[in-house]
Amino acid sequence: MCSLALLRRFAAAVAIAASVAMMARPVGAARPVAPAAFTRISLPGGTQPGVASIVHRSDGTWWVAGSLLDEFQVRRPALWTSADALTWTAVPIEAQTAYGKISELYALAASTRGVVALGAATGGAHGNPRTASWVLRDDGRLHDVVADFELYNGPRQIAVRSIIDGPTGWVIFGARNNQNNALGATSWTSATGDDFTIHDQDPDLSSSPGESIIGLDVAFDPGLDPAMGAGQLIAVGERFHATPGVASSADTDAIAWTSPDGATWQRWTPPGLRLSAPDIQRAQRIAVDGPRVLITGTSDDGVRNRIVVWSTDDRRRWSRSTVTVFGSSSDATTAATAAVSADGHMIIGARINDRLRIATSTNGRRWTNVVLPADLPTGYRARIAAGVGDDVLLVGATSLTGGGLWRAPLH
Repeated sequence: MCSLALLRRFAAAVAIAASVAMMARPVGAARPVAPAAFTRISLPGGTQPGVASIVHRSDGTWWVAGSLLDEFQVRRPALWTSADALTWTAVPIEAQTAYGKISELYALAASTRGVVALGAATGGAHGNPRTASWVLRDDGRLHDVVADFELYNGPRQIAVRSIIDGPTGWVIFGARNNQNNALGATSWTSATGDDFTIHDQDPDLSSSPGESIIGLDVAFDPGLDPAMGAGQLIAVGERFHATPGVASSADTDAIAWTSPDGATWQRWTPPGLRLSAPDIQRAQRIAVDGPRVLITGTSDDGVRNRIVVWSTDDRRRWSRSTVTVFGSSSDATTAATAAVSADGHMIIGARINDRLRIATSTNGRRWTNVVLPADLPTGYRARIAAGVGDDVLLVGATSLTGGGLWRAPLH
């Protein structure tokens, strides 16, 4: 493989780890949501419109997390909640650390156990993310959790990507240079949302000689029959592999794992799911809803980058589809930033070139482009999040310059 292609692969991997198009004609798509259907939501608590990094719905309650700009144009962490996606309440924030006070919340999990989030602010001599976990305590305030610096940060830091409430507690998933000095996926676990323990020595998460592995997202799979057990976790990422000394052998495939508890992992290759291909494949987001599993990422043939989806309705038959309504891009930072499966809807979000996009599907194979509001932010660091419930679509967006939250009926 030529050096240019290798550079594209490494550039994309770095962009994905750091981040927390030419348009094609829609093929076989239903009528898109009209732009006028979206209403921008005014989020309380600050002098500027709230920036929504993540949208989450649990047991009928909506949660939106991100940041606000204060009167000095300094970014502050923010969390909001709503019962109807119309009226929103700001959750009080109690930040103990200097970086916590200027963080943006970018990942969140909520359940009957509580609410736990991840946040980060750029800092230090090298401008790396300074990451911490946050927990909603009994006092009704969201607190940052003081931890050893190298639990998430430090010289081994790669990315702390996502969080989920698993069968035995809270699980964080990401990537790190592990204790064996090999790049690999990494998990952190906590029964209470405090005092996370790092797991960075699992051989199935670690890179073997000739490969480099990065973990990108995790979801909880309750199982097809709850009586059969407590369910499992499914995580996804990417695997760059090459034959030493053979420059043309470099390739990148998507990769997946399962875990009963978030601490021990196994590589996952269910029948019918093919995560490898001649193109560069990256699995970046995953959502599970009953028998449905939705995985989305990118496919790069060395010239164009496209959003792809792997999905199943029954765990027996898998399909792989290219989201043609998004078109393609020559930009290596193109990425899937959201995956949602709920209430019979599949929703994916992506950044194509510097533009944010949303598409919907009922089967994971045919996708409908959602025409988004014109005032969505743009940029190579922009991200879009989505949530769905009671035929309401919530879209949150963030970038280096701002963002917000929008609501539309979903039919």
